[in-house]
Amino acid sequence: MTIIFLLLLAFGILLNGLLIIIGSIASRKLNFKFSYLSLFSLIIYLGISYWGSVLINPVSGITLAGLIGLFEATMGFKLMLKFNANIEDFREELRPILDDNYNPHPGLVMAMVLAYMLIGWFGTLLV
Repeated sequence: MTIIFLLLLAFGILLNGLLIIIGSIASRKLNFKFSYLSLFSLIIYLGISYWGSVLINPVSGITLAGLIGLFEATMGFKLMLKFNANIEDFREELRPILDDNYNPHPGLVMAMVLAYMLIGWFGTLLV
């Protein structure tokens, strides 16, 4: 059970990281808004929480979504900015919630984790 949990967590983080990196580069090169990739992110969260619920239990599905959300809320911001995602519409809005090193405010991280846990809960309902 623990191995399955860790494999799903690693797979979810890998998929999410690849989506952020490839999406950032593509949004800049093809000139579309990075926020359009939100649907793909939603599919990753729903899928991982669904399989966590099927293979382990619903609590694991919600936990997986929250942990992957923690990765996205912290490292996702760094990756998005490092690969110059096309977020020009949101860049000024992000400035007050990021510090000088582009780390997100802890309240934002917590809000994102809770939102992804809610999405994870929806994924568990698909079982």
